[in-house]
Amino acid sequence: MDLLIRRAQANDLKAVHELLCELEDRTFDLKDFAAVYSGNIESAHNIYLVAEYAGDVVGLLTCHGQTLLHHAGPVFEIQELIVGKEFRSMGIGKLLLGRLDKELSGIPHEILEVCSNVKRNRAHDFYLREGFTRSHYKFTKPR
Repeated sequence: MDLLIRRAQANDLKAVHELLCELEDRTFDLKDFAAVYSGNIESAHNIYLVAEYAGDVVGLLTCHGQTLLHHAGPVFEIQELIVGKEFRSMGIGKLLLGRLDKELSGIPHEILEVCSNVKRNRAHDFYLREGFTRSHYKFTKPR
């Protein structure tokens, strides 16, 4: 498989939008999505990666960095990781994580975190296989 893992670019917007709509099982307003996407890929604190196959974006990993008091330093958190349905179980998620590790190797940070919806059991198994530990609960409160 001729796969390229690279930084996301502005012209990846529509493909990234489609992947995120698939991940969240909802349709995001493209105009609102575009504004957030543009700001996030331009931020020096974020790493946005795509997997490209035959000119098409088939996977996405987004990671945000922040400085937290309870870690007394920089922390990075994977916000989204998705591979298109027809490309799953081919090692693309592992390749995206590998590229993220390389990107983070030159950036001082204490930890890499990820949260995953309780219904995504396959994702949980994937993260455990990739060396993450199940150490926290995340609670959410709708507006």
